Amino acid sequence: MAKICLDGFTQYIRNLDTLFKASAIPYLNIWCESKPIDFLFKTESGEPFISAGDLQTIKGREKMGKSAVGVILVGAALGGEFLGVEAQHEQTKVLWIDTEQSEATLRVRVQQTLRMAGANDESLRVLSLRGFMPSERLKITLDAVADWLPDFVFLDGVVDLCEDFNDNTESMRVVERLLKATKDYNCAITGVIHTNKKDDEARGHLGTVLQQKSAEVYEVVKSDEIATIRQSLSRFASVSPIRFKFGDNFTIEAIEADAMRKEQDERFRTLLAERKALKYNELVEAYSKLYDCKERTAKGHISKAVKRGTLNKENGVYTYLFPLYDDCTDEDDII
Repeated sequence: MAKICLDGFTQYIRNLDTLFKASAIPYLNIWCESKPIDFLFKTESGEPFISAGDLQTIKGREKMGKSAVGVILVGAALGGEFLGVEAQHEQTKVLWIDTEQSEATLRVRVQQTLRMAGANDESLRVLSLRGFMPSERLKITLDAVADWLPDFVFLDGVVDLCEDFNDNTESMRVVERLLKATKDYNCAITGVIHTNKKDDEARGHLGTVLQQKSAEVYEVVKSDEIATIRQSLSRFASVSPIRFKFGDNFTIEAIEADAMRKEQDERFRTLLAERKALKYNELVEAYSKLYDCKERTAKGHISKAVKRGTLNKENGVYTYLFPLYDDCTDEDDII
């Protein structure tokens, strides 16, 4: 009788153990109602980007304007709108972390950002981690996220949180810690990293892992003091390029609408100079290939060019009409 009771008790314990192990496995409830993706910003065209609860990567070569992208995002988050980027939340808490600049330089840049965006620092905290060791920087970063509970973290110099950015294990550890923080505190952590000179890929094993774990990847390129932010990868819908130019004393400025339209019109004149006319799908494909943009962006530029009279659409065929911004002054030059 005692043996039977003992066997029953043993089975009971085993059942509890099995139940406990099963309950500890985080199976996904596929039928529960999911919250919509919480994007923190949208472009001037209304395209949402930078999702809360995810990592993002901003990459580019040195002096291309990567830090300026953070200035735009921070300015929009704190001021509601800045250079065509609009915050989606009425109030967005921001944590700005810099690992490279001196405190004096960073202080000037933050002050200038607030002035340009017409914002105050009530929802902002700033960390200068230049004087700390990599392991200390990572701990301080995670502690600050837990303490301030920001919606948006701009991490300028993510490579400096890693002891060796070419060590795969160390790189994975750093990125996973950051990724866990995005989930635990439902914030967006946007990390800036340099690219290699040879192939424009994010630097080292850290860059590779960071891109793999990021929901969105953006690349910054610069030409004649005009910087362009292009979306390289995204788990969501594509985002049109964002462009800006540099001013004096850490200032950045929007590209004038007329200048942007003129550049687009010149693109269509170049594209249709030889072929004269293209069907819609042909024009979309040719434009996106020639100017290295997504088809969605090409379609948007085509639509706007038709509306302002740069392109003529007839029977599904598109032709270039004439330069909207004509520099001719002699009537004899006008055909």
